[in-house]
Amino acid sequence: MAAGLLFPDWRTSGEGSILPPMSDTDPEEPVAPPRVVPGARGVDKPRALSYENYSFNFKIDLGARIAARYGAPAFALRRARLLRSTEAFWSKLERRYEELWLAAGDGRIAEDGRELRHNLLTADGTDPIGAREHRRRLFGARVEQTDDRQASFNRAWERHLGRCGLQALTTEISDFNLWFPIEANLPIDVQTEQYVWMGMPWTPPVAPTPADLLARFPLR
Repeated sequence: MAAGLLFPDWRTSGEGSILPPMSDTDPEEPVAPPRVVPGARGVDKPRALSYENYSFNFKIDLGARIAARYGAPAFALRRARLLRSTEAFWSKLERRYEELWLAAGDGRIAEDGRELRHNLLTADGTDPIGAREHRRRLFGARVEQTDDRQASFNRAWERHLGRCGLQALTTEISDFNLWFPIEANLPIDVQTEQYVWMGMPWTPPVAPTPADLLARFPLR
């Protein structure tokens, strides 16, 4: 008896084979894509930004769908813009506080409080050559270096506080307090007659004053 009858080849598609019957089609013939069933999950077009009335388990009205096409709401953008402006204001003030203190130690503060900019500054913002000449002049005039540095810094810092951008921040905070409750459609507590934000009474931000700046960054 032939060996193929006793031991059928497991690679063939006959009876007892572990492989499915081989197709009669050409293996290089392109296979048609699977048929898409209308309404099947995962294959329908996105509906989040559509104006059509689809059925959800929650309600999305036409106004919400139109607003979704234009990004974040106005109150969220205004609030984020104010937070960025406030953080930038305080960070710039802190950086300038340290820069003027270094300039006062190098003798780069004029009598009117202006900082004298030099081109030979090191990476940390100091002027070793100018500082050495400044100490020599102070020694010749019998002036204490610490007292001169403090007086120079105080002149420069008081001058800088008058032009540090406080008025622009105050105007932005005032506009925020005017428009944010309207844009966010804040409810009003009938008992306290105050706006409510996320279940709590809304406290409008207060612009800092020159006294607040000096309290946080005092004179030397």
